[in-house]
Amino acid sequence: MIFIKSYFVKTTQAIDFIPIIHDVRYAIRDSQAVNGLVTIAIPAAGASLFVSDLKKDRLQESGEQFKSPERATVSLSLPFQKKELLLDPKQMIYLVDATGDGKRREFLVHILGEEPQKQQPQQGGNKR
Repeated sequence: MIFIKSYFVKTTQAIDFIPIIHDVRYAIRDSQAVNGLVTIAIPAAGASLFVSDLKKDRLQESGEQFKSPERATVSLSLPFQKKELLLDPKQMIYLVDATGDGKRREFLVHILGEEPQKQQPQQGGNKR
């Protein structure tokens, strides 16, 4: 099954590190998929995605390194199992906006996964 959901965040005129892991988890929960792959994508230029176990304030201290194009990832794919992302509990998914425009930024969550198996009705016991 395939499930797609759009989300929007508001950016400021600074380098923004916006945690979006909760939105991704909600999308997985809203989908019918139990196991699969979630892909987060940013359709417009000027932002990237980043997975880190660093706190937001530590990332902001080193924010200048995210302005370089080689650090930009406009899509990110992560596996999930039993409706849970397979990430370390300390890791966060960040949307990084380095444009300094202060605008509304869209990101898409695309889920490709398998639905739960439907239980087959059990047939009666042994016939004699």
